Amino acid sequence: MKAWHDGIIVDEHSITVSPLSHSFSRGTAIFEVLEIVDSYRGPAIFGLAEHIERLYRSAELLFIPLSSTITPTKLSQAICDTVRANKLSNGIIKLFIFFPTPEYSCIPFDKTLSIAIFCSRPPAANGIENHSFTAMISRYRKNHPECVPVHAKATGFYVNSYLALWDARTKGFDEAILLDTMGYIAEGATSNIFIVKDSILITPQLRAILPGITRKFILDIASQFMQCREADITMDDLLSAEEVFFSNSIQRIMPIRQIGNSLIFEKVPGVFTQKIIRAINDVIYGKMPDFLHWLTFID
Repeated sequence: MKAWHDGIIVDEHSITVSPLSHSFSRGTAIFEVLEIVDSYRGPAIFGLAEHIERLYRSAELLFIPLSSTITPTKLSQAICDTVRANKLSNGIIKLFIFFPTPEYSCIPFDKTLSIAIFCSRPPAANGIENHSFTAMISRYRKNHPECVPVHAKATGFYVNSYLALWDARTKGFDEAILLDTMGYIAEGATSNIFIVKDSILITPQLRAILPGITRKFILDIASQFMQCREADITMDDLLSAEEVFFSNSIQRIMPIRQIGNSLIFEKVPGVFTQKIIRAINDVIYGKMPDFLHWLTFID
């Protein structure tokens, strides 16, 4: 596959980073994962503007001088150019901003940045209505926002997710559900979480979670046919929910069929989860004109 690296399209395997680089050794790289969808008008990037906005916010929160390196417009163009170079009609984009220079200090002396944009084919079909997941409540808590800026998408923060997911998989579950340090439901290892209770779609407040792009879109589109709310979710709320699902930029909607060893949902995905899956597909296939701003067409 072809990649974009500091202004040039190259073979992806030619991009290397020293283990002594600040971002490798300190976990200070920021990144985004975007989906390429095969829309009614051909290849399109889902939520490009929203991902770019969050990326610049991540840079700001981690004191990374991205704004002085490249403009959002040029970065968006680079992403589109990478998709074109790979001739993909659907797939995944992964974008990294990092300090490439070898450093031994905690703060990088050299503030030079590198940008790398990769594309790959989709790992699995999205929106599959007969696929569901099991999850467990993790013993690891979500990072507290006064310890690290949890609204930033930084590589180092994902050690938290790695531990939670590894623990869940060793116990026979597909996914992990993390609580925040106050004991409320926070998110999945690499996903936001939603519940349906009393026919209301509820997701945790942004206080201690990553502001997911798919999360934002779901709240936007689901409000067309149901009541939506951002609120603290207790364990009791979760365990008495009618439907539960994860959302992320790779798999979009991940219906949960089981939590722990006791709570099992009989019909998965549930009625409202199915409506949201269909609504997302309708946007991609051009059936909801008011939401087409979520798509950036490649050609």
